[in-house]
Amino acid sequence: PLVVLGGGVMLSVDPQILAVATVAMAMPTAANGYIIAQKMGGDAPLYASICAFQTSLALISIPIWLGVCAALLRV
Repeated sequence: PLVVLGGGVMLSVDPQILAVATVAMAMPTAANGYIIAQKMGGDAPLYASICAFQTSLALISIPIWLGVCAALLRV
């Protein structure tokens, strides 16, 4: 999210579009990857752990990124 926000500010991207892109970058990985890992013989338990960790982290980071966007971009 920081790279998207910084790059968007440098390129003068519309603030609303930049806020949406920044929050989209803070989203966790897709949960359907667990099924794909399981079907293709990958490490499904590792994927499940990573997915759970990213989702937990997103619960904290997404409101923070929304606040940063609101403060910097005045959206």
